[in-house]
Amino acid sequence: MILGYKVSVTNSPNLISRANLLFNGTVTGTGLAEVVEQVFTNNNQLAGQMFVFASATTNKLSDSLAIQPPQPFLTVSKDVIVVATLPAFASISTIDQTFTQVPEPSALALVAAGFTGLAVLRRRRR
Repeated sequence: MILGYKVSVTNSPNLISRANLLFNGTVTGTGLAEVVEQVFTNNNQLAGQMFVFASATTNKLSDSLAIQPPQPFLTVSKDVIVVATLPAFASISTIDQTFTQVPEPSALALVAAGFTGLAVLRRRRR
């Protein structure tokens, strides 16, 4: 199954700086449960790929991708694969997708200016 969707920042000046992927795939016997995700920036450039999987012998249940530079919206393409050869069993019941936001540089500059002003006022009072 291939899923595609857009993620955007709403009602916030903060930009998306990281994508996080987590799932609970399980496999017994000969099988595979995996999610491969491609993340694209505003101008349809590939920001990177995340990959989680479970097999009978190994697994990687979480992955993370830094978005550089941070973006106001992203396009995500997620490929979900579950395969098992009888009498095996493979399943995914939860795929958790989260995004981390950081303040845009101008907001950081305002906060830094505020702290600088407080430091100057405190120094003057001494």
